[in-house]
Amino acid sequence: MRPLRTSLVSGAIIAFSLMGVIAPLGATNPLGSDTFSDVPAGHWADEAIGWAVAVNITEGVEQGRFDLNGAATRTRVVDFLYRFHNLTKGVPNPEATDSDIARLNALFDAYSQAWDDWRGLRQAQLDYQKPELDREAYNAAVTAYEDDTDPAHQAAEEAFRAASAGIAAGDTASLAVALSAAQDRTRGLTAVHDALTAVRVLLEADRETIEENLDADRAAFQARNAAWDRARSTWQALLTASDLEARSARNDARYAATAGEWETLGDALDVWNEALHPYRDEQDSAASELEDAGNAYHDALLAAADAQALGSDTAANATDVLEALQTAATEAARALEAMAGSRDIEGDGALGAVGSALTARSVLGAAAAAYGAALADYETADDAWWDTYDARKWGGSFVDVSPWNWGDEAIRWAVNNKITAGVGDGRFDPDGTVTRAQTVTFLYRLHNLLTDQPASDVSPGSDAFSDVSAGHWADTAIGWAVATKITTGVGEGRFDPDGTVTRAQIIALLYRLNNLLTG
Repeated sequence: MRPLRTSLVSGAIIAFSLMGVIAPLGATNPLGSDTFSDVPAGHWADEAIGWAVAVNITEGVEQGRFDLNGAATRTRVVDFLYRFHNLTKGVPNPEATDSDIARLNALFDAYSQAWDDWRGLRQAQLDYQKPELDREAYNAAVTAYEDDTDPAHQAAEEAFRAASAGIAAGDTASLAVALSAAQDRTRGLTAVHDALTAVRVLLEADRETIEENLDADRAAFQARNAAWDRARSTWQALLTASDLEARSARNDARYAATAGEWETLGDALDVWNEALHPYRDEQDSAASELEDAGNAYHDALLAAADAQALGSDTAANATDVLEALQTAATEAARALEAMAGSRDIEGDGALGAVGSALTARSVLGAAAAAYGAALADYETADDAWWDTYDARKWGGSFVDVSPWNWGDEAIRWAVNNKITAGVGDGRFDPDGTVTRAQTVTFLYRLHNLLTDQPASDVSPGSDAFSDVSAGHWADTAIGWAVATKITTGVGEGRFDPDGTVTRAQIIALLYRLNNLLTG
């Protein structure tokens, strides 16, 4: 390994082995630890961070926090470089940097989260409504009426007529037959009531779930709209008229590409909302009919119990028992009417009302399924449009950088001044991380731009580091960074060219460059 040429190097090189960054020499700036709670006093980048705040290169990611070890994205790095360039040229930088951007990102994150919450709630609602409600309990109620209650009722009526004739002829044995038939009739009524109770539980649970989904749905919509309103108003304050025009044109193109699916989605939602009202009405009607049926059932039980008690009393007059059986039969008929409506189950009783409620429920479920399909179609069409999205059509500098991106101005500056040309295929990768080799290359190019001349007489980085191959694309820049005390690598003769750069590291490296230029 050849020794480093030292024509650009003067003084001792003091390095921090942790980050491979040269310590600042003779710094007099405020300290980062004075401003940020997450920067410990004496931290290796404390002075550099204090300097960056003082010259308005950064304000941290939020009030009182710098995020030392946070990854420095490509947009963030070029924004720092752009602000450093403005600093050296005497061009004022905007007051707000990281903290405002973090606030904007937080607003959009809140909006995105609210949107995701709403979609999740809506999907849960759709998934719940797609299957038909189980009709087993309803069918059991109908069967109980047809197979048990109605035959028992008919038998009781026949026994009652026989008992009436027998009592008139002085045959007391026929009264026992009538009492037994009345007991059978009561058991049938109980079977219907139990089945109706099971149906009622299903209906109430179904109604409760749907109403809870709707309440959560509305709350999510309100949260999403509120987040969007805040984000939109904040962003629009930063956008120029041409930015707004470009965004409007983009949105118009997006809506035009998905207009058919959007219209179908709206129609499907209207159908769902229209089905919701009769569903609720039928639910209310069924609840009322079930309550009436329950009251009639209990009245029938009391009448039947009175008749049985009187019939078991040996001192009771047969005519009184017969009259009590007549009252019990009347109450049983009223209970059957309340439960089934009529003998052929076509009346307005509980069973009929439940059937209507289940039919309305089926219609609502079908409408929900149609809405879910329309929602999926719209999302597919919208995703397809975004897949072909090219921000350059709307004034962006790259395919993936919209003109209203917070870092667009800095990115354009970096491209125009040949600091970077993006990552290829018309992309900049704004949220991508930056490697150590890329960072020193950016700094090397910035140095050359500011001094209007490239550094010369510098050994390549491959002479200093075992992990930098001769002819590496960043070989010259790495050699310059070592010769100018910007960095000494990561220790043990290594530079780690593919290692990512943190926020603290890029600020420290800029501080070294500032010292170099002002030294």
